[in-house]
Amino acid sequence: MRLYTRLLFSLLLLVGLPALPGTARPLLSISDTIAAPYRRRRAEYALFPAVATLPPRLAALAPPPGRFTPTPRDARTAEKGLRRVSLARVNAQPEHAYYAQYPALIQQHLAQYRRQYYGFFNPEGHRCLFINLFLEQREEPPGSVPFWLREAVWTHDGGSAYWSICYDLTTRAFYDFRHNSEG
Repeated sequence: MRLYTRLLFSLLLLVGLPALPGTARPLLSISDTIAAPYRRRRAEYALFPAVATLPPRLAALAPPPGRFTPTPRDARTAEKGLRRVSLARVNAQPEHAYYAQYPALIQQHLAQYRRQYYGFFNPEGHRCLFINLFLEQREEPPGSVPFWLREAVWTHDGGSAYWSICYDLTTRAFYDFRHNSEG
């Protein structure tokens, strides 16, 4: 078992993946518009640079020049809050009865969702994060940059497998929780 652990550790260091659980460091190098991927505990997340194309819903929330590139620390702060927040209570309006079970279902499987982080300034000047979460997996050619690091993952259905939320880093409050409807 020790030999296996040493070989795995060496392989992870050689490939550039985080070697120890709980560490957060880049997995790949990035260009100007490709997100920096990170892994922390069981969650995979991507920090998109300020110049990256915005998801459709965020474009209205962050008019230029109201963007910044989130840091790993920003993501860790939001992740701590995500584990504690009651998604059912984030929005003022209660869920339609059909979707009422979604917040609990999402929180049960929170660690399985990939995250995409985009930074923006709200009208009050607070640093905020738009967090796009999804369960989608795709087969890709070896050596290519994964789809979820190149562009926002967006769909018009998918139910609780696709959702998003905003987080105000100044007030440490979540707002604008939305999940997709079912197609």
